[in-house]
Amino acid sequence: MPTHAISTRLAWEPGPFTPSLSSDQVHVWRFHLDDQASETCQRLRSWLSAEECTRADRFHRVRDRQRFLIGRGALRDLLGRYVGLLPQDLRFATGPFGKPRLEQPNDSAIQFNLSHSHGHGVIAVSKGRELGIDIEMMRPMENMDAIANRFFAVGEHSTYLAQPEALRPLAFFRVWTRKEAYLKATGTGISVPLDSFEVTVDPGDPPAIRHVADQPDEAARWSMREFWPQADALVSLAVEGQGWATYGYDYSPRDSC
Repeated sequence: MPTHAISTRLAWEPGPFTPSLSSDQVHVWRFHLDDQASETCQRLRSWLSAEECTRADRFHRVRDRQRFLIGRGALRDLLGRYVGLLPQDLRFATGPFGKPRLEQPNDSAIQFNLSHSHGHGVIAVSKGRELGIDIEMMRPMENMDAIANRFFAVGEHSTYLAQPEALRPLAFFRVWTRKEAYLKATGTGISVPLDSFEVTVDPGDPPAIRHVADQPDEAARWSMREFWPQADALVSLAVEGQGWATYGYDYSPRDSC
C-alpha cells in the first residue's frame, strides 16, 4: 500500500453483522464487484426493487449488469444491518439532483454514499452527517493534462502543472476524487461547475476544500480524508463537520434473509 503522509491508515477488518455507529464515526466498507459466485449475485438481486432490477437489465454487458446489482445489493444489505430491516424492505427517495436517501425507515439518521471503479466498490455510512465518497483506480490516462486544463480550478491546475511529471497522475486523481466526494456529499452533482470550487493538490497538504465560489463559509463546513483500500485504489471521503473517526471494514453478503 502506498506510503503517503497525508493519507489515513485504516485497519481493514471483517465487518460486523450488526454494526454500531455513533455520530462521531464514519464506517467505510470495501468490496469487489467482480468474481462473485453466481448464487451470490442471485441472492443480491433478490433484494433489489423492481425498478433497480429494470435498471440492471438495461446494461448490455453482463459485467456491467453484475457490477450494478452487486453494488446496489451490498448497499441494501449494509443499510439493513444498520437500521434493523431486511435488505428488500428498505425504501429510498432522491434529492432534487438525484442523491439517494433512506425513506423507510424515515426516522433514520443514517447517511450513506456508494462509489465504484473498475470492479472495486466502497460504501460510506454515517449518522446525522452528510457525506460523499469516491474511489478511482490509479491508471495511465493520455488525456489527463487536457482534462485538468478544462475542469480544474485555476489554483488546482497551476499546482498540478508544477508537480514533477512522475507525480502528476497522483495529483490528478487526488483532485478528481476530492471534487467528486464533495459534490456527492452536497448532492449537487454535475449541476455545479468543477472549477467553481478548489481542493488541495500539493502532496504536503492534507485533503480539504480550499474555497467555494460565492460561499465564504462553505469550505469550513466540510472535512476530508484520503485512504487506500488497496495499493492502486485511491479514495477520498468528504464529511460534514469535524471531529469524526473513520473505520474500515470488509463486506461479505449475508447468507440469507
